[in-house]
Amino acid sequence: AHQDVPAPEAANAWYGGAASVTSPHRDRAFENFYLVLAGRKRFLLLPPTAPAWLPARRCVLARWTKGPDGWALVDESPE
Repeated sequence: AHQDVPAPEAANAWYGGAASVTSPHRDRAFENFYLVLAGRKRFLLLPPTAPAWLPARRCVLARWTKGPDGWALVDESPE
């Protein structure tokens, strides 16, 4: 490794298909590798200064859960 570049905190491998959607987010000191198994994925990479001019809003904490009637989005926000 180059002396001026710190080692990453983590190395992540991601994979998905054409239906995979990723919300806007910020990766800190992570190395990421993305493999598209089918279809294509478009990435929009912004400079580190971008949060200063991007609108921000709170997101609902939720997860997809498979039940007897199919998939449902379950709200996990604290009361």
